[in-house]
Amino acid sequence: SSQISGFGTALDAFQERYPGVEVQVVVEATREPIPALLDGRIDIGIVSDPVRSSRIATEPLFEDELVAVLPADHRLRRAPYLRAEDFRSENLITYAVPKEELTVFTDLLQPAGVRPRKWTPMQLTEAMIEMVRAGQGIGVMARWAAEPHVRRGRAGDNPFARGGW
Repeated sequence: SSQISGFGTALDAFQERYPGVEVQVVVEATREPIPALLDGRIDIGIVSDPVRSSRIATEPLFEDELVAVLPADHRLRRAPYLRAEDFRSENLITYAVPKEELTVFTDLLQPAGVRPRKWTPMQLTEAMIEMVRAGQGIGVMARWAAEPHVRRGRAGDNPFARGGW
């Protein structure tokens, strides 16, 4: 899946090194950048999952961390970190992509044999935050996406157990 975290920093460095190159974001390619790279629709893609093609070279740009976003009064809010088991009785709110593309499922819940009580996929970060604020579940997103909402006091974030994935 494509990622935007760290994009601004990477773009600044790229533009400084190559000032004559125009950068265009091809929105249509963000959901499936590998096929777009292979058929020449884009020259560079940003991905979070390992690339399994000998025709594509990869270079790490940045690391990102997933966090659970919870309302301030949630029973797990004071936990130092969350584990897969913590999601068993919860409504899990994520971005609206297939489960097999969501790290929280592939790297945390499925290996532990845990299924959340309910799964609510959503399109927008703001909608996810509002659902969390209303006590409708626990959101999972990248720290960079949660951070502005946490700073404004709209939600709290908890890391996952180190080594939990």
